Parts: sequence; structure tokens; C-alpha cells
Amino acid sequence: HGAKILFVTANPEQIGDAAHIAEGFVSKPFNRAAIIRAIASACADESALNALPVQAGI
Repeated sequence: HGAKILFVTANPEQIGDAAHIAEGFVSKPFNRAAIIRAIASACADESALNALPVQAGI
């Protein structure tokens, strides 16, 4: 469905088998810049974003 997954965790080792479906993870503690970099990286493929339908009211 085009959803991007980023894990935010204090213990990256607990991600386990789900790691292969995620764009990445941010380890706690984190700062604002780390979250922005992770989101920018996950959204770097703009063609995937442009393919998503836009629903009114969201």
C-alpha cells in the first residue's frame, strides 16, 4: 500500500524479523535532526509519494 515504516526504539535489537520491512530506525534518545533525516531518507523516492491517492479531509 506504499506505507513507509520507521522504527523509533531504545533497543534496536528488539526489532528482529520486522527489520526487513522498515525503511530504517531511530534509536532513543534522539534529537529533532535525527527524526528529520530519517523521514527525509524514507521519503527520498518521490515517485512513490506521487503515486499515492490524496483523500479529501485528511
